[in-house]
Amino acid sequence: MKYHPWCRELHDTQSPYSYAMKGAQLGVTEVAINRTLYTIDRLKRNVLYVLPTALNAADFSKSRFKPAIDESEYLTSIFTDTNTVGLKQAGPTSLFIRGSKGDSNLKSVPASELILDELDEMDQAAIWLALERLSGQLHKRVWGISTPTIPNHGIHKLFMGSTEEQFVFKCPCCSRR
Repeated sequence: MKYHPWCRELHDTQSPYSYAMKGAQLGVTEVAINRTLYTIDRLKRNVLYVLPTALNAADFSKSRFKPAIDESEYLTSIFTDTNTVGLKQAGPTSLFIRGSKGDSNLKSVPASELILDELDEMDQAAIWLALERLSGQLHKRVWGISTPTIPNHGIHKLFMGSTEEQFVFKCPCCSRR
C-alpha cells in the first residue's frame, strides 16, 4: 500500500454500489481481484467479473486470476480442478469471468457481487443485463471501475451520481499532491 495508499479506502468500502473513476496503472484492478477472492472465500458468494470483450475476459483470467490463485497455497487448495477460463469454483461458490458483448455471456449467471472492469469500454446495454443478475440476491454489491472516456457517460455518469469521493495523496517519490 506504500505506493498505492488510495487502495486502502477502496478495499475497505462496504457500500453496496461503488464506482471508481480512475487513471491507468493505479492498482485499482488489483483491489477488484482482492475483493473478488475475498467475496468467494470469506463471504461464500458468487461473483460475476465482467470485462469489455470475451477476449479481454480470457486474457484477464489467464494473466491475473490464475497467477493470483497459483501464487497462494491457500487459494490453490480451495479452488477445484473445475477451473476454466470463464468459470473458477471454490467449493459451492463460483467466479464467472465474462465479456460484455453478447447477451448469452451474462444470462443465467447467479451472482451476489458484480465487478464491471473498464465499464466505459463495455456494451452499455449489457451493463444493465449484468445488474439484473443480482436481482434475486439478498446480499448484493456492485463495483464499477474504469478510466473515463466521455463526460456524462459510463463511469463518469455513475460517479457523478455517487458521493464523488476523491483521494488525494502525496507522491511517495516527490511529495507533490
